[in-house]
Formats: sequence, C-alpha cells, structure tokens
Amino acid sequence: MKLERYGISLRSVRAEDIETVRTWRNSDLVRPYMFYQKIISEQDQKRWFSKLNPLDNFYFIISHNDVQIGVCNIRDIDWEQGHCEGGIFVGEERFLNSSVPIRAVLTACEYWFNFLSIEKVSISILRGNSVAVKFNKMLGAEEVSNSDGLISMILTREAFNQETLIRRKQFDARYHQGNSELKITTESVADQSTLVNSKREVEKGNNLNVVIDSLV
Repeated sequence: MKLERYGISLRSVRAEDIETVRTWRNSDLVRPYMFYQKIISEQDQKRWFSKLNPLDNFYFIISHNDVQIGVCNIRDIDWEQGHCEGGIFVGEERFLNSSVPIRAVLTACEYWFNFLSIEKVSISILRGNSVAVKFNKMLGAEEVSNSDGLISMILTREAFNQETLIRRKQFDARYHQGNSELKITTESVADQSTLVNSKREVEKGNNLNVVIDSLV
C-alpha cells in the first residue's frame, strides 16, 4: 500500500525495510522514548515482521522527496469497534523540527479515519515526553490516564477532523491547489482486501477526493 498526500508518501513496510526500521528503533534518537527499550536483535526483528497480519496491522515507511525518515502505524485493529493503537517515530534527526512528521500523520489519519472505518486510535506515551503529548493534542487527542509512567491518549475521528481542519486546508492550498486529494496505490492482495472490506466514511464538509491505482 502506498499513500500520497501533502508532499509525503507512506509505503507499507516490506521485508527489505526491516533492517532500516530496526536501526532507527535502536537509535538513541528513538529508543529512549519507547516503552520497550531493550536493543532489538536482527532475529527479533525478523520474528516480529513474520507475525504481522497485514489485514490488521498497517506499518508505513514515511518518505519525503524520496528520503526515508521514519515509521507510522496503526496496529491490532478491532474492525467491529473501529478501534486500534497508533504511533509514529522519526529516525532521521534533521526532520524532527520540520513539518514532515505532521504532514505524514495527517496523511495517515486521513486514510484511517476518513476512508477506513476507524473511529478512535489509542496512543501510549512515556511520561516526560512532553513533545509527543503536545503533538498528539494538536491532532485532537485527549489524555485519558496517567499512571505507571505511561500517558494514555485517545484520538477520535470527530476530534481529528475538527482540530486539524484549518491546518489541512493550508496544506491542501500549498500542495494540492486547494483540493483535498489522497492517492492510494494498492500493491498486494492484502491491500485489495482492505479496500474491498473498508467502509469509507468521509465526514460531510471534508470533501476528501480519493484516487485509487492498483499494481496487482
């Protein structure tokens, strides 16, 4: 699966990507902010990837101008409840204070909330990571608990669409001549299955135009 919007592309993580992902994940830039902080071995990474169900877990490589910069994901999707867990990390330091991470997350959330049937995303943040808390509040997430060193937040579709509307319109003006266009390219049978079984629920007034291409 490949998503393109706001000058950003998100592509499903492939087997050839997992060493890059592992390098980022083990780096001092990322690892201290993760709940699991042990160094991940090559075998651990292969084992993790082999167990991923692509119909319920979406991990995307974030790219900007063909430069790979990090990963965003939703996982353990409960399709009946429209609920899942989500996260993002940036592995290339020079992009941390740029607009790239927010454009990547806006692209991902447009797909999850306004194309798939996701109603809410749970987010877990280590206590003390004020940057991540601020980032998620900007998206519309609300804190629901703060205990055992972990801050739990919930981002709903309604809150996302309300809180990010102006920002998304600004990016649309800059990157899409004012149009709201999300390009989806399917690259596998699992991608096709996801689209066939999805319930596109675009909010009124959002006017998201979805263009779908297939490489299958």
